[in-house]
Amino acid sequence: MLIFPEGTRVPVGQPAKFSRSGAALAINANLPVLPIAHNAGMFWPKAGWGKRPGTIQVVIGPAMHGESGSPRAIAELNQRAEDWVNAQVQQLEAQGRPGD
Repeated sequence: MLIFPEGTRVPVGQPAKFSRSGAALAINANLPVLPIAHNAGMFWPKAGWGKRPGTIQVVIGPAMHGESGSPRAIAELNQRAEDWVNAQVQQLEAQGRPGD
């Protein structure tokens, strides 16, 4: 199952804030969260419908497991995934658009 916990596109340069529902679902199903970062916002910005040509880069992170179904464990797993994704997106955005 693929879940975008930020719920919407995020402007380039702005960190995403994740909903906890994906982490809660993973913990309650005893499954890992597999964080995935991409730079699609550089080609398909949040504002407007205009799209720019280019190659979207995708980075797949390590499987992250939660410890239990407690609210604290859900929040911690969610925060780890959010921190990892935001750090990777920041690196991708710093590289700029390929070809620019």
